[in-house]
Amino acid sequence: MCDGTSQMDISPKPCTDVAADGTGCDNEFEITDPDCVNGPFTFAVLTGADYLSLTETDETAGTFRISFEANNSTKPRSAVVRVTSSCTGLFKDFLFTQQGQGCDPSLGDAPSINSNPSGKDISFCAGGAVYLWVDPATPNLDQLIWTRNGMEIARGVNNLTVTQAGVYDIWMGIIGCNQLAGNAVTVTRDGAGAPDPVSIVVRGNNGLVCGPTGTTKLIAAKPATGTVRWFKDGVLQALTSPDNEIEAGVGNWFAVVNDGTCWSTPSDVVTVSVDPNTGVALIEPDIVKSAAFCAGGSVQLSVSNVQTGYTYTWYENNTQIGTGKTILYNVPSGLESVVIRCRATLGGSCAAESIGSETITTGTIPARPTITGDKQLCSGIATLNAVASGSGPFTYQWYKNDVAYANTQSITVNEGGEYAVTVTDGCTSPAAKITLSNTISAAPTVTLNRSTENPNQGDMVTYAATINFTPATQYVWTIENGTLISGGGNTANAVVKFDGTTGPASVKVAVSNACGTGTAEHNIANVESACVDPVSVLPSDATALTTVSGTGVTLGTVSATFVSGTPTAAYQWYSNTTASTTGGTVIDGATNNTYVVNKTVASSQDFYYYCQVKNAGCGSTTMSTGLYTVTVNPNPKDLTPGAGTFIGTTCFDVVESNFGDGCGTQASRTSQKADFSKPATNTQTYTFKTNGTDKVSNIRFIHVNTNGDIIEDITPGSTSWATATNLSGTFTVSVKYRDDLNKDKLANGAGGLDRDQALKAELYVVYNNQADGKGTDVMLKLDISVQDCTCCPGYLAVGGEYIQTTSGYLDQVTVGSSTSKFTNLLPFFTATGKSVCYYYRDGRANSGLDWPSIGQLGGIESALNICTQGTRAVDDIDRQNGMWRLPSIAELASIADIHNKLTIQNASAPETTNMHTHMYWSNNMYSEKRIWYYRFGQWAKHITFSQGGYFRCVKSQ
Repeated sequence: MCDGTSQMDISPKPCTDVAADGTGCDNEFEITDPDCVNGPFTFAVLTGADYLSLTETDETAGTFRISFEANNSTKPRSAVVRVTSSCTGLFKDFLFTQQGQGCDPSLGDAPSINSNPSGKDISFCAGGAVYLWVDPATPNLDQLIWTRNGMEIARGVNNLTVTQAGVYDIWMGIIGCNQLAGNAVTVTRDGAGAPDPVSIVVRGNNGLVCGPTGTTKLIAAKPATGTVRWFKDGVLQALTSPDNEIEAGVGNWFAVVNDGTCWSTPSDVVTVSVDPNTGVALIEPDIVKSAAFCAGGSVQLSVSNVQTGYTYTWYENNTQIGTGKTILYNVPSGLESVVIRCRATLGGSCAAESIGSETITTGTIPARPTITGDKQLCSGIATLNAVASGSGPFTYQWYKNDVAYANTQSITVNEGGEYAVTVTDGCTSPAAKITLSNTISAAPTVTLNRSTENPNQGDMVTYAATINFTPATQYVWTIENGTLISGGGNTANAVVKFDGTTGPASVKVAVSNACGTGTAEHNIANVESACVDPVSVLPSDATALTTVSGTGVTLGTVSATFVSGTPTAAYQWYSNTTASTTGGTVIDGATNNTYVVNKTVASSQDFYYYCQVKNAGCGSTTMSTGLYTVTVNPNPKDLTPGAGTFIGTTCFDVVESNFGDGCGTQASRTSQKADFSKPATNTQTYTFKTNGTDKVSNIRFIHVNTNGDIIEDITPGSTSWATATNLSGTFTVSVKYRDDLNKDKLANGAGGLDRDQALKAELYVVYNNQADGKGTDVMLKLDISVQDCTCCPGYLAVGGEYIQTTSGYLDQVTVGSSTSKFTNLLPFFTATGKSVCYYYRDGRANSGLDWPSIGQLGGIESALNICTQGTRAVDDIDRQNGMWRLPSIAELASIADIHNKLTIQNASAPETTNMHTHMYWSNNMYSEKRIWYYRFGQWAKHITFSQGGYFRCVKSQ
């Protein structure tokens, strides 16, 4: 068969006798077309795509290979491959055929199919199921094949749950072999609705039995209508009474609801297995319930026959709710019944369990009581009172650590623990609880600390109250002849200004804890009217600061010390035209202890400032700070970019929060954490390298904090570079970051900041582009980001970097003329332990990226540098000079196992696109004109750079 209108031909001829196991057609097929000599061609599987695949295609060369899956049927099958010429649009179809398999009569005939509902033509209710099974002891069960409409759907199992219409049959060994005549079951769908399936099956004794003949009770939730039927290993069991309970032996069990002719879908499967512990037979616990099971109320559950050495574990249905010989159980609302289980265990012995279903009544329950009285052991004792809501009469029950304690309304206790109380009026209320510490407390003794003992008029005094028996519950401040400036109220601190009349004054605080109240007082015999002057002002030394045009810099914070006390300080900032702290000009409105300078300049200029401080309450004596000299340079961002490279770490992830979503999981980010409290992160080195043999001059490093003060200072390798001429080679700068950048964003750190909110800075190298300093200033810039979010815009492969350790490695293992198994590549690469960031998208040579033209411009070396060229490979926002590159062949192979998963790696690879399975270029050259590439069929191949392909840029972290 060769259909189509094209004149193309194929060599060799298509295979027509492929073996049933898929072997026998290993040729590479080549297309020739007189109407389209140079291709390209497209290949498609028209029919048979579920068992034939194209394993290697070269659209330009017109070559392809095929691969057949094993044929598990006796029937031969065929597939059609269509090849289309891009020159003419014409096509031709090529037919490939595969043989069927032979039967093995020694396996015997397939067994009879049993069904529920029974019969060979079954109509099942919509939303329900049909159950098919054969004898579990069927010989050669592992060779049994189930089919629907002739297609295999299961193998080696004795049962099926059917929810789709169709014809179901079974075979032995191969489809078409050892069929039992008249065995097929035809299933159709009815319009009537099936009952809801069982919502829960409770496993007695956690599904474990003592010995292979043992049983345990399974209890299914009772359906609204219908009967519960049980299946073991897919086989329907006899009807039980009650129908929703069964004593189950070893096997796989599920429950189904039967209502008339309709059967529901199955419950979850419960596996009953033999307990690995045998030991002695344990005594089953006897459960005692203190009250009725009222919805929303509580019931004390206890074991009446407690045995020494036993551990008792309690369950609600399959959920553990407590341990011990007694627990206080909260009855759920909204359920008609609940299964209560108590499991007795002893080390090395098979467990014994009591299990039973309890009906939940919907009677009115008393409201949860409240507990009043002492909150702590005061002088060794505490009295607790239960206060019920409603008219009663009520009975009271107290518990200590879930054990019944007393049945009076009030109790007096002398040790800590969790105390609970319920009230009963037919039904029992939910429990109220209080936890008392074993720490002994008493009414507090108060100490009132203060910043000065004898304040003068105008002074501010800071007070701090402490007690010996914490915690405090209340603070009450009383002030005479003074004004509360801050604090006070219900806080432990207060700042008081003595700005009233002279004479006596006092500050008093009353502090309460759970056991009482204590007081302390500061009595001042006389507030003097003396006006105290400052004796020192900080900073007193000269301060030099540098900024750039249009970017503010903060002066201060200024502080003052006075002759005595802590009066309010007044601040006034001055500017000056000379380097002096006298004769300056008042800056209107600059009356805080800090001042922001923001100047716009065309060339470097120095500005001078100082601050004068005095007592704000009185007097006129002032003191000045040291001189502030602010050097404002032109903004380097306005300069023309220069040549050379400027390299260093530009993105830091503090790994404090923002886990998941686009910022990456905690597990994927932990190894990349930037901890600025450690010197290795706090101080970074950045390197400027001149372009080739270029000579430059006046190399300076400048930083600008654009969003948050993240860089504290920078230190070039030599201060002489700024004025030197005739410079060439490598120049470094040490950058010191703040050591508290890992703090939360509310504390001015980067914790909690995503990429858009990150703390930002700009780091520049500025230099004159002539060796004699008479050229033009140019710059290179690095954008610094400190964030709580992954720095890798794609997929981060931890420990993914490889270096080549043996040259010529691929020549040594070449198979034929071009291919090599990846398993043989590993000895020629060594993993460095570094992480590799794979960019989030592919580039493609013949789709906006022209490899031939790149190669023609600069040879294959130019093609290898594509990751550093423009934005076709990496977006500007993600580009960092000299960092992105093509991956090695080993790195490409290292992500083969995840290339189909990348689209679901959103936690660590936001918007990462799935990788293709076609050619991927590496940075490993084969020869002067050929490069190795990799495709995800686990092989490498070398090819000329004139041929297109995909690539994905990477960088080492």
